[in-house]
Amino acid sequence: MKNSTELKTKMDNYSHLYKSLIISILTVFVFKANAQIIKRGPYLQMVGNTTVTIRWESQEVGTGIIKFGEKAGHYEREIIESNPQTSHIFTIDKLKPDTKYFYSIIFNGKVLAADSGYFFNTAPLPDTKRKLRFAAFGDCGTQQPEQIEVASAISKYFNGNLIDGMLLLGDNAYNYGYESEYQSKFFEVYDKFFLRNTTLWTSPGNHDYGDNRTWEKDHNGVKPAYYSLFSIPTKAEAGGVPSESQAYYSFNYGNVHFVSLDSYGLNGGKLMADTTSQLVEWLEKDLGANKSLWTVIFFHHPPYTKGSHNSDTEEELINIRKQFVRLIDQYDVDLVLNGHSHNYERSYPISGFYGTSEEFDVSRHSTSNSSGRYDGTANSCVYVKDKKGTVFVVSGSSGWVGGSSSGYPHKAMVYSNAINTGATVLEIEANRLDLKFISSKGEVQDKFSMIKKNRKSSDYVIDCGEKLEIKPSWAGDFKLEGVKAIGLKVDSLTKDTNFKLKDQQNCVTEDIKVKVTPLEKPVATSNAPVYQGQTLILTGKGSEKGTLSWTGPLLKKTPGNEVKILDVSINHSGTFIATSQYKYCLAFDSVKVQILPPLGIEAETILQVFPNPVTDGFGVKTNEKVVKALIIDPTGRSLEASLLKIENGLYHIYLEKYRLSSSFYILEVIYENGKRSRMRFVRK
Repeated sequence: MKNSTELKTKMDNYSHLYKSLIISILTVFVFKANAQIIKRGPYLQMVGNTTVTIRWESQEVGTGIIKFGEKAGHYEREIIESNPQTSHIFTIDKLKPDTKYFYSIIFNGKVLAADSGYFFNTAPLPDTKRKLRFAAFGDCGTQQPEQIEVASAISKYFNGNLIDGMLLLGDNAYNYGYESEYQSKFFEVYDKFFLRNTTLWTSPGNHDYGDNRTWEKDHNGVKPAYYSLFSIPTKAEAGGVPSESQAYYSFNYGNVHFVSLDSYGLNGGKLMADTTSQLVEWLEKDLGANKSLWTVIFFHHPPYTKGSHNSDTEEELINIRKQFVRLIDQYDVDLVLNGHSHNYERSYPISGFYGTSEEFDVSRHSTSNSSGRYDGTANSCVYVKDKKGTVFVVSGSSGWVGGSSSGYPHKAMVYSNAINTGATVLEIEANRLDLKFISSKGEVQDKFSMIKKNRKSSDYVIDCGEKLEIKPSWAGDFKLEGVKAIGLKVDSLTKDTNFKLKDQQNCVTEDIKVKVTPLEKPVATSNAPVYQGQTLILTGKGSEKGTLSWTGPLLKKTPGNEVKILDVSINHSGTFIATSQYKYCLAFDSVKVQILPPLGIEAETILQVFPNPVTDGFGVKTNEKVVKALIIDPTGRSLEASLLKIENGLYHIYLEKYRLSSSFYILEVIYENGKRSRMRFVRK
């Protein structure tokens, strides 16, 4: 039996391997066949909350069709090109925010792309609660082994999770940014990793201009290939203020405002560093209108670097540092990403620093002297952003690494790495931002965390005894101090309490103030006064959450909303307490009970009340002459009754003026001979 099972298992494994081999062969065959048709792409552009642009290039002229839907293989909509062409640009609208769509490409009637790897995800709205993930590649288009190693390491880091965007920091295709160089050094490399399902957000570098600022003049007005290969949201198709220029633009993604700038080319005859340029004029409008929580700017040339370029000695970098960075300070920018230097460098959160490396003073020019690594090591607390403090990151080693320059490392840098190639990962969840430098070996070489708009204190109001779950104002691991808790949950608070919420690294504290609403007070009543030997009934109504119990004269703690004491005695007179309890929360009410002595009516004495129950008045019949009548209420208070004699032995008592509530009462009559008789009646 065992051998039979093992044989079946082996046969199943061989069958699986055989099927996998067939699928692999077919996949390679289809890929090669499609490669003869598709020259480039597909790749994603300009994704917004309800729109996306999909581009691809065919080897021959033909008509393309894109089908798409929320389930792989099930496409509810399609778009057909009106004219045959080789450059295919499809703009899709009327989509749902933050939704994954699968798409299929058909060309001249042949399906070219249709598996589950072809998808796009629309941008989330500003109030999104999910984590946003981006990867930034600087100076990547080298066609060196390191470029592929870095791409592979980043792909493995995300491990199948959605990558919301791929940010290009310039020098995307060496050495001149020709279309042929983009084809071999960019598209053919990254198509295997990202392009078919990750939106590209680009910025140009000097090599994308062929190191020639007068490209348009020297090439008969033809722009670099960068401007024809990418769809730029010049009309704010994805948010921001329309730039009307392919050189610079902005877009919104969740609660992040991104800005891409051209730090090399001439725009309106002026460089970005010229604060009178069209670019700067637009940027001030855009940043002034920005309402997003986070602001990230990316462009090629770094204002602070000591890598393969030197910001202390190179004029274009000096001008950006001295002039343009002032604008970044003015508009509360959180993060600036650059390339150009073929290394990785990460600054402190800088504010008001426009000088050379030697002039940097962390106590004057930074809002924090922490490493920001937030990993429990010494002086590594998270950066808490108020309004000032921008972190500058040079991430120009995605294609190769190029050494360092005089004075390395730059004194404004917390961390510098001129050895490892790598790329930068940006993760944003609500009001927390994390950046990591991932090397080509997949190792996290550097990281920092920043939070903003975290609460300094929070007020909670809960009902007594209820569980309270503390919700931190930013993503992370936390603990409570000054109160007994399980994790971030506090149970059975009975009074107003103050304690503290802290992150695990003791970097940030939030004061927690809890106001506890007391347990609802119960209502206690009884049928007293009653005579000795009768039944005393205690009735209470307490909180629906808890239980009710009674204590009192001769009565031990007895649970129940209604408690009956049979054959009561005079010694039961006194105060009975109703206790409502929910967990450790208590609330009380009491009722005074009067137990009357036995009716001391002699055998020949007759006392009748009619009708009983009574309304506004009642009759009294007795065989003795009555001189006075008293009405005793449930609390034992006596009221003299208005007694009207009708005839011998028959009287009438009016109740209107007493305003008696519905309850049990005692009528006590006093006879001429001094004797007394009592009769119980009920007031409706």
